[in-house]
Amino acid sequence: MNTEETSVKRKLSPGVVTEAAAWVARLHGPLRTPTVERGFRSWLHEHTDHARAFELVTDSWDEVAALKDGANIEVTLPSDRRDPTVPRRWVPLALAAVVGVFALAGVLWGLYLPGVSTGVGEQRVLALEDGTRVHLNTSTRVVVDYTEGRRHIRLKTGEAFFEVARRPQQPFVVSVGERQVQALGTAFLVRHDDLRTAITLMEGKVAVASSLLEPGERLTFVEGKSPVRDQPSVAMLTAWQRGKVAIDNLTLAEAAAEMNRYSERPLIVGPAVAELRVSGIFRAGDSVGFAGAVARNYGLRVRESSRRIVLSGLEMERQ
Repeated sequence: MNTEETSVKRKLSPGVVTEAAAWVARLHGPLRTPTVERGFRSWLHEHTDHARAFELVTDSWDEVAALKDGANIEVTLPSDRRDPTVPRRWVPLALAAVVGVFALAGVLWGLYLPGVSTGVGEQRVLALEDGTRVHLNTSTRVVVDYTEGRRHIRLKTGEAFFEVARRPQQPFVVSVGERQVQALGTAFLVRHDDLRTAITLMEGKVAVASSLLEPGERLTFVEGKSPVRDQPSVAMLTAWQRGKVAIDNLTLAEAAAEMNRYSERPLIVGPAVAELRVSGIFRAGDSVGFAGAVARNYGLRVRESSRRIVLSGLEMERQ
């Protein structure tokens, strides 16, 4: 028996399952913050049992309901990860079980009903029935259509990172507009909006139309133009999974549009400064911090209201 088989058959400890239930409560409740999401991702990658426990809690109401008679647990981050602005609260374990029902309902909705969506600034992880994990970025909508012969997901809009479980006899296909991405036991990122579609392969192999991608390659489609193949920084592309927005030599107008994906208060850029180039890594949703950093660097002016943030040149303000 190899190590992987031993790991799969090893029984999860009650403590790990309890921790997973606590994370489900935080991620699907009013205590969810970007800090919570970052803490969850760190916890998830600390041990292989954590991912198994999280899938168990979110995929099976029966498993979660079995815990409801347990003692109360403190649903909070470890001391080095906790958001100091969020007060400590005690949440009954039964509440975590109830939240688990909603998490399971979300998965089933994705499998059988119209789709699963994230709102502005929201991120979500879908643990599908075959072991595939789909990480949804802000303002993303997917429709999951699994059949006995094929695993099919339609990315309607937004951005998703796919960690595909290997099932050679059951192809995994992602439809993006009129294009299809076929993968087998691989990890890749897809971003789709009105202007372009980009597929980036992290590991394994994927076929896009007549093209095969190698790890680290990105294929970008823009309507009316030939596809462009390049090798971007994977760390930059996946910064959103760490609660960041990576800006790499974009115009200020493009950078503002990228920041606006994560905030409901839009950042407006004056035409006189729209072509300035910007690079850096910024906190997702912190449009005020982004505007302040750019203003200090270029000598611009920031105007704030409850509805929007405006970046413009000083000369324009004096007129």
